[in-house]
Amino acid sequence: MVTEEDVWKLETPEVTSAGFVPIMMEFYELSSQEMLDNEPFNVMAVLGGLFNLAGNVCGAEKLSKWLLKKPELAHRLLRLTTDHIIELAQYFKDKFGTEHAIVFAGEAIASNQVISPKQFEEFALPYVREEHQKILEMGYKHIYCHICGEQNENLQYWSHMPFGEPGIISIGHEVDVLDAANYMPNEIILGNLEPAKLQVETPEQIYEASQEII
Repeated sequence: MVTEEDVWKLETPEVTSAGFVPIMMEFYELSSQEMLDNEPFNVMAVLGGLFNLAGNVCGAEKLSKWLLKKPELAHRLLRLTTDHIIELAQYFKDKFGTEHAIVFAGEAIASNQVISPKQFEEFALPYVREEHQKILEMGYKHIYCHICGEQNENLQYWSHMPFGEPGIISIGHEVDVLDAANYMPNEIILGNLEPAKLQVETPEQIYEASQEII
């Protein structure tokens, strides 16, 4: 269990050996050797989400409490996870370049099912915006971001994030496609199909549901 004292002692890990990074790099070493005619990318720099990562370090419940009662601890964690993800993006660039690489990130714990819009504005917006800006400055052209869960009240803040030209935004079924498109008219919007439908409905019903979204 991560304590308050642990947070102040934490440092960013060595990026080349952190977690499953070595296995991920081994996979993309293989995928980077092949480029299909209809495939714009053969490497996906899977960075995760910095708010998600902070929640994984101490637990989403504890992070949520710290947002309210110990904001300095939350900011400390978010600073560390932001720095780590930026380092990871640079590591991907050093190994594979950026021409055929796309960055992927997702933020589930930052949804309104967990935190309020005000908390998103204070604790997620500045760090995610910094992360995206620095990644694009590295030469990546597109960021693929999954805005997971109930994020309707966060869309106004997501609209201030740089995603590339264009960015690719996937949304959960809780967010209306047109609402997302209205807030982010220059990005590619995808998703919105409820995952549970894949488990319980027929292929024909899935086709019809997908057609309605399109």
